[in-house]
Amino acid sequence: MFQDIFPDNAANVVTDVMNASRQTVYAGFDPTADSLHVGNLLVLINLLHWQRGGHQTIALIGGATAKIGDPSGRSTEREELSKHFVDDNIHASIKI
Repeated sequence: MFQDIFPDNAANVVTDVMNASRQTVYAGFDPTADSLHVGNLLVLINLLHWQRGGHQTIALIGGATAKIGDPSGRSTEREELSKHFVDDNIHASIKI
């Protein structure tokens, strides 16, 4: 199972994609808090790595999931947040 998810040549494939042509890479962040957290750091570093390689990167703060709750299939769903609360969190995160 591990080999299916992380094949031996995965690093080579990523390197080939990065070097073949300019790519667009994005990451989405959920504004359920008024700031990003340390768990977002790895994703941000990855975006920076792609950007320094000459690729276009997009960091997206999307409010839809936060507003409607998390459709992840968990037994307990995340509480729906108000538009005002989510918008305040987005503006606070952008200031960082």
